[in-house]
Amino acid sequence: MIMGRKILVATAVFFLFLPSLLAQDKEAMITFGPALSFGKYKDLSQVDGLIAGGLPGVELAVRCAKHLEAWGSYTFSKTTYRMGHGSDRNFRLDAFAVGLRFKPVRLRDAEPFVGAGLNYYHFADDDYSPFVFPVSSAIGPYVQGGVCYRFLSRVHIQCAFTYNLMKHTEKRTTDLGTYHYRTDFSGLEFSVGLMFGIGGKQQQGAL
Repeated sequence: MIMGRKILVATAVFFLFLPSLLAQDKEAMITFGPALSFGKYKDLSQVDGLIAGGLPGVELAVRCAKHLEAWGSYTFSKTTYRMGHGSDRNFRLDAFAVGLRFKPVRLRDAEPFVGAGLNYYHFADDDYSPFVFPVSSAIGPYVQGGVCYRFLSRVHIQCAFTYNLMKHTEKRTTDLGTYHYRTDFSGLEFSVGLMFGIGGKQQQGAL
């Protein structure tokens, strides 16, 4: 099951970035850089100390058309949290996202965008799950909106709000019947990143 989800994510990454690799448009440009994310993730945020305040990570975007880019990110959280009876547990979250962004206009140095795609979460702890039912990974869609502000020719500040619809359901069948155990990681996230652009033709700040 876990392997099938990894294959699904890898396939999504390939097909999202394939148009970018084939694009011949001189405007195509790669942007990448560090980012920091803050958010509330329902069942993740309900356990005190499970998620750090800000999640560090990196982002990469490839312009594949004048108003379209393929985008991906990786963020992580590694914490030690207190369980009952004074015991400490180690927990790690590795979060991956891929998707497409549409940038309809350029307003001087600001470029607003909207987008959608898939999130993939992988959880690791020391043989104990902090959730009601053990979950090792989850996958789900997200929608996004934000703005990219160019303050130098190849340096951008990027701000985005993302709402993910991540819910994981485990089905278990016993002699008493079939039960569905749902863990909800949905929530609103804010991220800010410092992006560096390479390649392509330098664009002027015009609508």
